[in-house]
Amino acid sequence: EICLPDGSVKDMTLVCKLLFFGGCEASLRKRVWPFLLNYRPWTQCEKEFDTQCKVEQRIFEHNLGEWMAVETIVKQREEDEKIANQQRLRERDAAVAGSILHNNNKNNNNNN
Repeated sequence: EICLPDGSVKDMTLVCKLLFFGGCEASLRKRVWPFLLNYRPWTQCEKEFDTQCKVEQRIFEHNLGEWMAVETIVKQREEDEKIANQQRLRERDAAVAGSILHNNNKNNNNNN
């Protein structure tokens, strides 16, 4: 037996050898990968792992919420900047158009 009753691994070297040479049944991969990726310590029992996962899930959700708020702010600032740039272009175009009209009127008055 390579596991203790609480679900922790008694002999990690043996587990690694068995996995390396024999592979892993597809149904067990989800349970094996946390150990192999050093996400879950070999000596950690199921209850401790479940608690750790729940804590990390809450932290993840909290951080995700913060980032979503930041993303909303960034998008709003980008939209505000876009609107301001469009307004500046309209004002510039209006100034250019006014200048052209003024010059045309001036030239027409000079020709008469």
